[in-house]
Amino acid sequence: MKVACAAPSWLEARVAGESGGDPACAGSPAPAIEFGTESDVPPGRCGFTLIELLVAIAIIAILASLLLPALSRARGMAHSAKCLGNLRQIHLANRLYLGDTGEYPLFFDQRTVDVPARFWSERLQPFATQSWMDPLYRCPGYPTSNLVYQLIRGSWRLSKGSYDMNVDGSGFGDKSLGVGRIWTSYGTSPPKPVRESDVVAAADLILYGDASIPEGQVYSRSHLNFREYQVNTTGANREKQQASEGRRHRGLFNIVFCDGHAESLRTNRLFSTNEWVTRRWNLDHEPHPDAWKF
Repeated sequence: MKVACAAPSWLEARVAGESGGDPACAGSPAPAIEFGTESDVPPGRCGFTLIELLVAIAIIAILASLLLPALSRARGMAHSAKCLGNLRQIHLANRLYLGDTGEYPLFFDQRTVDVPARFWSERLQPFATQSWMDPLYRCPGYPTSNLVYQLIRGSWRLSKGSYDMNVDGSGFGDKSLGVGRIWTSYGTSPPKPVRESDVVAAADLILYGDASIPEGQVYSRSHLNFREYQVNTTGANREKQQASEGRRHRGLFNIVFCDGHAESLRTNRLFSTNEWVTRRWNLDHEPHPDAWKF
C-alpha cells in the first residue's frame, strides 16, 4: 500500500531545492540551514539609524531628569538623618556632663593661660569620646572641614565647623540669654555657669544645632546665633550665606533641645522675630523682643 506524503512546506521546498531531492519523500536527512546570515538581513539595516539613536538618547535624558532630583533628595535626607544622630549623641554627652557637674559646659575660655579644656566640645570629650575634628562633630552636609581655634597675635580665632552652641539666646554680650558662657580674656574669675535649674522650659530651649555657613574669611566663626543672623548677615553676604545653607538638608537647620529631642527647622521658623520663636532661644522662656538690638 502506497502512502501519500503531505504537501511540502515552503521550508521543505527550499531544502529540497538546495539538495536536489524530492521534499515530499526524501529519505536522507535535510541539510542544515543557517539562520541570520547576511543574506537574511534587509539591505541598509546594519544597525540603529540616526533617528533611532537620537530617540534613545532623548528617552535616557528624560529618565535621568526624573531620577536625579529624587536621588538628590534621598541623599539630602540621608545627610540630615546622620546629622540628627550626631546632635543626639552630643546631647547625650552633655547630659552626662550635667550629671557630673550640675551645669552646662562653658562655651569658650578666652584667657591666654593654659587650660585643660578651652572649647565646649573639649569639655564634653570625656563623655563623647570624640574631639572637634572627629566625625561626631562633622555634619555630612557642611561644605568645609572643621577648624580648631587658634591664638593669632594675642587674639583667639574661635573654632569653626558644622555645629554650634546656643550661647547668647536672642540677646548678646551682657544681655546673653542662652546656655553658654564665655570666660573673657580680662576676667579674673569664671562666669556664673548655667545650671540645669536655670532652664525654665527644657523641651523648648535650643541647645546645639547646625551652624550658619559664613562667607568670607576662613576664620569667620560659624554661628548658631539669633542676633548674628539678624544683624550681621545682610545684603549680598546674607544671600550667599542662605544659598550655601539651602544646599544643606534642603535648607533646614537641625536643632537639638535641652530635653534631648531634635527638630529640623526652616530659617523662618528658627530666626524669626516672632515671640513664639525668640522664646525658644532664651533660658527664661521669655521673648525679650529688643534684647538683640543695639
